[in-house]
Amino acid sequence: MVSIWFIGCAVWLGNAWLAIYSGSRLHALVSLLLAATFFAAGTYYRKRSS
Repeated sequence: MVSIWFIGCAVWLGNAWLAIYSGSRLHALVSLLLAATFFAAGTYYRKRSS
């Protein structure tokens, strides 16, 4: 269950990279914020489950 948060983080990081590459700064910013949120949730739940 925890790994789904890190998969989501990786997906949003990839999305941010594509947005940066295509020149959409707002899309890139939103994607990076979502990636950070998924990463924080993953680390939070990993600490809780152990």
